[in-house]
Amino acid sequence: MAESQHAFDYGSAEVGIRRALTEPRLGKYLKQGGFEFPYTMQWYLWNARLAKAFQFPLHALEVTLRNAVHEHIVLTGGPEDWPFDTTWISAQEAVGSGIREALNRSKRQLLKRKMTDREYTASVEEVSHLDVPAFGKLNRHDVLANMSLEFWVRLLDYPYERAWQLSLRRVFPNADLSDTRRHLCNIVRRIKDFRNRVAHHEPIFHRTDLQELHADMIKVIGMRCGLTKSWVQHHSTFHAIHSDRPSRDGLSALDSVPSIVRAVVRVADPAARLKELLPELAAAEASWAVVEVDGGLSAVGSDDILKWLATGSQLGIADLEQTIAKVIANAASAHRVEPVSPDITLSEAGAKFFARNVPSKKKPTLLVLTSDGTPAGQPLGVLLKNDVRIRTRPA
Repeated sequence: MAESQHAFDYGSAEVGIRRALTEPRLGKYLKQGGFEFPYTMQWYLWNARLAKAFQFPLHALEVTLRNAVHEHIVLTGGPEDWPFDTTWISAQEAVGSGIREALNRSKRQLLKRKMTDREYTASVEEVSHLDVPAFGKLNRHDVLANMSLEFWVRLLDYPYERAWQLSLRRVFPNADLSDTRRHLCNIVRRIKDFRNRVAHHEPIFHRTDLQELHADMIKVIGMRCGLTKSWVQHHSTFHAIHSDRPSRDGLSALDSVPSIVRAVVRVADPAARLKELLPELAAAEASWAVVEVDGGLSAVGSDDILKWLATGSQLGIADLEQTIAKVIANAASAHRVEPVSPDITLSEAGAKFFARNVPSKKKPTLLVLTSDGTPAGQPLGVLLKNDVRIRTRPA
């Protein structure tokens, strides 16, 4: 998966991505990314790159293992064509069930691709086969390649301990003395469970055992062949991808706090007239005015002013001589203002707006960035709840 050298603008794409991937799917990533959507998607993409990086060592392991198990079967008296040998299959079923059905399921899948629908129905589907035959269309290589990793793990399990005692060191000549059949089976079973998670596109980025899993894949391959182990190690991209963890340094400026801060002017006197404020807002190209009242901050936006004027005009009482304090009082119910530090992050802002276990009436609806994070500081800008929601919370 190629990595773009240009930052992706999530501003216009976020709603669509959330809808396409769904919130439950994004849950772990949103939490990891502090509910900052661009940062969240860095973790999502890193997870995808990790999954891709595992594909090659997993592929090499699976092919190496299945060939090793095939050699084991032949070394311990099984026929070369054991997938089609009823005597051998029955002997395995007597030790541990499931081998016959797994082979038959695989052969049915292969035959369905190679036969016409009519031929498959008449020869396979409508006939009861103890062991599905090849019908001249399959060979053991077809079947071996089509068997799942779970099948090979099954043949490594404890019911077959006695057979493996005869062949383990021959099939895995580089195994250490501590590498018993049981130890090998446990390693491969764990890898199999991990492979299934990767195959189903599940999150793996949060796991602390990724390096250990990769090392185990390399180890099992090396138990069989040291040269193949070196080849896989040389070409595996896992370590490079794993060390390249997401960082906020890579976020686009479009997704930073400064990009969504609204310009603000400070009103020194709450008794100032509305007609004095409007030119000041226009000159500063600001959409919000902040005033300190009783040791706290209050705020009024240009939209609030327009709504107030429109309502007053309908009643015939709109008056630009009204004080800022009166206009703010009319809008106060819509704005619960909290001063914050100018270096607040999106995740910190989101935590304030969307804090859990906090009554809605106690959560701020508007954050004012001040020079020192207090009501007495110089106001530097305004963060609106909806702007932060778009970048940090489900749509």
